[in-house]
Amino acid sequence: MTKANFLKSVANMTEEQKRELPRWLSDDLPGNGKRGPARRATTQCQFGAKKWDYVVTVAETLVKMLPKETKVWIQRSFALHRLGRTQEAFDKMLPAAEKFSKVWTIPFSLACHCAQLGRLDECQDWFK
Repeated sequence: MTKANFLKSVANMTEEQKRELPRWLSDDLPGNGKRGPARRATTQCQFGAKKWDYVVTVAETLVKMLPKETKVWIQRSFALHRLGRTQEAFDKMLPAAEKFSKVWTIPFSLACHCAQLGRLDECQDWFK
């Protein structure tokens, strides 16, 4: 599937299709012999269709199915922020700080959320 076709299908997705999303994502997991666009879905949506609610739905499922993939944690957080849910983005990213203590993008994202929420002292703490 090309990026253009994928984005077109996302834009035309029905609510029923969104409910089928967890099953569709499970078809993309490593080891099951099937490969699909699920692992690229959130990135393509973010920068293409900008369907932030869909990005959150995909990322929520991927965080549960692929909890070691830092990218999906970050994408979920970014999409929540774009929806104006910055506190929720921070809250959902917080567990990743301990889980991925050596990945610099996690504390960076948390610092950004703190700054956006006006918590500048806490923002600086994430850079230490």
